[in-house]
Amino acid sequence: AVLSLGSQGARLNDIERGFQNLAGGAERATAILEAMRQGTANTVDDVVLMTEANKLLQAGFKGTAEDFKTLTQGAQVLSRQGFGSIETVMHSVDRAIQMGSVRRLALMGITINTTRAELDYAAAHDVSLSRMTESQKKEALRAATLEAMSKKVAEAGVIELSLAQRVQQVIKWIGDFGDAVKQHIDSSGAVRNAFIAIQEAWQKAFGGDTQSMLQAVVAGVDKFANLVAE
Repeated sequence: AVLSLGSQGARLNDIERGFQNLAGGAERATAILEAMRQGTANTVDDVVLMTEANKLLQAGFKGTAEDFKTLTQGAQVLSRQGFGSIETVMHSVDRAIQMGSVRRLALMGITINTTRAELDYAAAHDVSLSRMTESQKKEALRAATLEAMSKKVAEAGVIELSLAQRVQQVIKWIGDFGDAVKQHIDSSGAVRNAFIAIQEAWQKAFGGDTQSMLQAVVAGVDKFANLVAE
């Protein structure tokens, strides 16, 4: 069980390290994560938030922490409008931003005028529309998407938490606590040293003879079972 927790912790630590690297440091990563927590009203697991943020950052998204908050708040609004769970909406919006797909956004009621977005970008960055690169066109779509999501949030006004969301906050807290324990197990020198010692003891006793090791384990289990039976 501890080995399994350590393995899960290693995966979580990898995601967190990747997030910090892509964000440009622990400080900015912390700011982005906190903003996304606020945007989702603390109802989505941190590992999900970091994973979605990683996808955007890998795709070249250069948004601020406030931009990430806007996207997650918008996802919460769209979720309430029946477009799926917050996680599902976040994934769809992120994919649309990564791919530069207005069709995906339109399916959720977010209409983006591509030509207008590119004209606005060209004017703001003093570049000719005809000379815009694909990367710049995607950046124009990202800016337009942020603006559209911001309008969605403003139109929704103050969002009161439902009972289901309050329950989800508790579930998230428990899940995040469990993840923290797993990460500690993976990064704990004491736990690591204990397993190294166990591994070395097994190797010293049995070498590469897995059959003898298996027989010893089975014999130990049988002995324990007999003691219990008595």
